[in-house]
Amino acid sequence: MITDCHIHIQPVEMFKPAALEAMKKKRANFDQIVEFCRSPRAFLKHLDAAGVDRAVLINYVAPEVIGFTPEVNPFVANYVKEDPKRLIPCGSIHPRHTKNVLADVEQVLRLGIRMIKIHPPHQLLFPNDYLNGVKELEIIYRAAEANGIPVMFHTGTSIFPGARNKFGDPVYVDDVAVDFPKLKILLAHGANIGDTARDGSTRDVELAYDMFGSSGRPLVLIMGIGTYHDGESGSKLGKNTAYVFELEDVRICHLGDLGHVPTPEQVEDLSGVDVLLAPVGGNSTIGAAAAAETVSLLEPKLVIPMHYQTPADKADLEPLDRFLKEISAQSAFEERQPKLTITRTTLPHETKVQVLDYKGAG
Repeated sequence: MITDCHIHIQPVEMFKPAALEAMKKKRANFDQIVEFCRSPRAFLKHLDAAGVDRAVLINYVAPEVIGFTPEVNPFVANYVKEDPKRLIPCGSIHPRHTKNVLADVEQVLRLGIRMIKIHPPHQLLFPNDYLNGVKELEIIYRAAEANGIPVMFHTGTSIFPGARNKFGDPVYVDDVAVDFPKLKILLAHGANIGDTARDGSTRDVELAYDMFGSSGRPLVLIMGIGTYHDGESGSKLGKNTAYVFELEDVRICHLGDLGHVPTPEQVEDLSGVDVLLAPVGGNSTIGAAAAAETVSLLEPKLVIPMHYQTPADKADLEPLDRFLKEISAQSAFEERQPKLTITRTTLPHETKVQVLDYKGAG
């Protein structure tokens, strides 16, 4: 299943004249965008033509810069009624414009809004301004955390008149990740935010990147799960990030330099993985026994071992056969392949180890 997690279907009538003019200059297909914003049926046909199964429809409150009022929430809730299984509503609460933040949170929940958008450059605030007296922002985060609703942050710049790009620095999301550890965070425009945000993925939080190619089509949604490079909570080798991403309805996890068996909380975050790339050679990562235990906990369909000793690079690592013995898959070495093509339909029904040929010393 392909899901585009960032489509701006918004009430065009709310745009301020300057914002609307900027949109017209930047979008050659402006008339088509207007049609889609007004007709969910036309937009669904567009999704069909593009081969996209679902779309998250982004809306947010930003009266000063764009003109959007809280009415964007009932707008998108009504729009998605055309096909609730394919159209996913994203709404917003502006912490500086709400008169009753608890009532506004209740409305968002009642409308069935499934994601909240914070747009710092357009809402003219920092993501961590709850530390500077904006207590409404803390209430929004607490409510989203308690109800399992993801919060998408616009990170990076904006071309709209009146926007203030200083608010878009992703470093200010770091406080949010620390102070609300169970909050599901999505950083929008991840391709444009540099290393600051990617460094933040080493936090022990659920953090995802929303990335797009030059064509405007979604590439992949990547989630980073904070783990450690050693078995002592990072005190020796520091932190590690396990990355989970989904392509063509196949959920893939790269464990990186994982140095310990995942905790129950991490197992939950990594659940549903189809393909697992796992280090098995020990030394600075988990070895054969811990890797076998990790496979048993995550129950992937396909396991691709990595980071082990080979004739081309005799580093101080355990050989592959030690892991294969631990997992009772000794025949996997003889069935190794130079490359692998995976689709949802070709995944094995039970856990299988697939060894890939190495190409030489790295």
